[in-house]
Amino acid sequence: MSKNVQKYMQKVQKGLNTMDRLRLWRAIPNHSKYMEYYRNKKKYSNIQRSQYYLEIKNDVKRTYLHCSFSEESEAQNSLVRILSIYAMRNTEIGYVQGMNFLAGTLFLQ
Repeated sequence: MSKNVQKYMQKVQKGLNTMDRLRLWRAIPNHSKYMEYYRNKKKYSNIQRSQYYLEIKNDVKRTYLHCSFSEESEAQNSLVRILSIYAMRNTEIGYVQGMNFLAGTLFLQ
């Protein structure tokens, strides 16, 4: 490994400042595609920001009472995340009551 690469790797391990992080991103081929992915990931990572979050959480508790959705479980949390992200990304539609059954059916399949 060259001396410059070693020096940069040491910087990366310690933590990059904003300008170094930007230079690193720009050095990656097709960096704009990856930057957009991480911007969206950060934007949608906090689903509790969704104005529909509490409504979705309550509706999912009532979805398929005979299945694992009716109790606090990973399946229920996954369905809440799916519906919340959908509502956040599709602001024209958002969330409407009944979407929990459609998404739950797809999720079970």
